[in-house]
Amino acid sequence: MSMESNLLANIIIDGNHSIMKDVDEVVVSDSNDYSCKEEETFYSKVYAYKEKLKNPEKVMISLSFYDKIIVVLQKPNDGKKTGIDAKFHCWCKKHFKIDITSGSHILCLLKDGRRVVVIESYYTILKNIHEKTGHGGRDKMRYEFNQHYYWLPSQMIDCFLQCCISCQVRKSIKNPVVSTAIISIGFMTRLQMDLIDLRTRPDKDFQWILHCRDHYSKYSWAF
Repeated sequence: MSMESNLLANIIIDGNHSIMKDVDEVVVSDSNDYSCKEEETFYSKVYAYKEKLKNPEKVMISLSFYDKIIVVLQKPNDGKKTGIDAKFHCWCKKHFKIDITSGSHILCLLKDGRRVVVIESYYTILKNIHEKTGHGGRDKMRYEFNQHYYWLPSQMIDCFLQCCISCQVRKSIKNPVVSTAIISIGFMTRLQMDLIDLRTRPDKDFQWILHCRDHYSKYSWAF
């Protein structure tokens, strides 16, 4: 059994995992023997993608940035007195709100209340959704994710599916189709015929041309 430890003080993760809370540390236990390897591969892809972004902090929210947004939302004003950048304060107010119904400060989308996910919880949430959908593909996972969560680049689902060992093992291998060569053993043993339509430009009563070709000698004639 592999054990994964994440500092998720302000995040509640739904799922079938057993969660044990000790002060500020949340320990998630997982019975999958391949979980550690899958997670390690997944996060290597995640951070490789993040490095290519122009504004990675806002596109892929980390736990520290998550806490920073909550602090900003708790401040009614911006400016030098509070030490909060006005543009950042406006951006936070425009997109997010704090939900305290569960007893903790949960960052949610202002528009519809869906929970904002952080990088540190990507794997746990996607794994839970993937298993819930019966190892569903990208579209099924995206639909299920959008019912409860927000702020996840679509590429992260692709990265997760590439790391799922179960899906990779059962994926069928497509064998290329090898065409069989047509062989003729003599003259007039095999013919190729084309019927040419001339009904739009008939020659009196003649509206068709039959073109024949001997496959062996390549000799052609028409009727």
